[in-house]
Amino acid sequence: QVLPADRLTARILAIDEQSRRVTLSAGGPTSQTLLAAISAADEELA
Repeated sequence: QVLPADRLTARILAIDEQSRRVTLSAGGPTSQTLLAAISAADEELA
């Protein structure tokens, strides 16, 4: 799923090699949806 660049700004803050956990900062109208999707994926990987 590709989102138009003008609708979303995401910045990766940190990547933990050990746990493969990515910390990011997201802004824009779709950020909540994005973060929810990432959390869900994170739960599945855990």
